Amino acid sequence: MQKNNAKAMTQGAAMLALFTIFFVIALYVPLISLIAFLIAPIPLAWYAANYSRQQSILLGVIALVLSFLFGNLVGPGLAIIFIVTRIVLGDGSRHKKSKIYLF
Repeated sequence: MQKNNAKAMTQGAAMLALFTIFFVIALYVPLISLIAFLIAPIPLAWYAANYSRQQSILLGVIALVLSFLFGNLVGPGLAIIFIVTRIVLGDGSRHKKSKIYLF
């Protein structure tokens, strides 16, 4: 159990770092922001698809705090949209829901 928890924390930190990097790029770099907006939520969805709902929500809360730190006033509003949709999509994917359900 301890090894699985350490693995979840390590991968969570890596996915959080990727999300933060893409989120900051999406907010501050003009031309690349369109691509970064599409790529930013993918690490959260991957994590939600592989780990429990509680761990995914904790990662989402930490991502929200980081988006507040790096994204001034616009960041948290945009991050809430990313976080909620990707946690729901990842959770549905983990439970093998249909594509219509995920849509």
